[in-house]
Amino acid sequence: MINNSENKINPIFTAMSGIDDNIISESVKPRKNRVKLTIMISAAAAALALVTGASANWFMKDKILVDEKPAFELNLKVTDVNEISDEELNRWGAVLGDNGIWSKTALPGEVFGKFGVSPLMTDKFEEQQSEILIDIDESSLQLKTCKFLNTSTGKIINYSVLIQTDEKFGLTSGINSEYSPEVITLNNGEKALLYKFYSKLSGGDNVLARFTNGGMYYELKVDNSSFDEMKQILADLGIL
Repeated sequence: MINNSENKINPIFTAMSGIDDNIISESVKPRKNRVKLTIMISAAAAALALVTGASANWFMKDKILVDEKPAFELNLKVTDVNEISDEELNRWGAVLGDNGIWSKTALPGEVFGKFGVSPLMTDKFEEQQSEILIDIDESSLQLKTCKFLNTSTGKIINYSVLIQTDEKFGLTSGINSEYSPEVITLNNGEKALLYKFYSKLSGGDNVLARFTNGGMYYELKVDNSSFDEMKQILADLGIL
């Protein structure tokens, strides 16, 4: 896990990401802060438009950044999900944490099915019992820390997906070049960002991928891995 002293990414950009608490802990902000930062970014974009004549929409458009410069655009789309009340989540056995995020120990397919979503998956992955984090707000649903075994590489994939549920949502996610980022082109012409960092906990490089597919945003993490293994995993998902 990257600590505060190692993370040099501008926090105004990373605060809108934070899909996986195990990827970059500094990305995770309480829901109230997320709204506040959205307002801050909107104000900054408006000020930029007034001073330079630039489009505020360009500033706010979903992007992946490398060294705070746009690397490629994300293709997020509003997707319908099942609306589940707090009472129903509680009856289902989910637990509400102090941070406002629910958790449920289950197979990922059970949680996906509960919300009526069908994320990217193929028969080359076997779902594992996971403590899944369920982050719901007024404009998005995030299902984090779902675990799958990739049968080709024998590695456990830490799999997270974000679904945009309202047009108001915006996502800008960035990484610094010290994490050896590589941008690759997927089968559908969209881009994916691969990067890695050394983890003392796992004793090797943790490799991550960020991309959109079918209007949803994904972050995958594999411990003690390589870019070649991550590319094999993306190929097994049918997108590379």
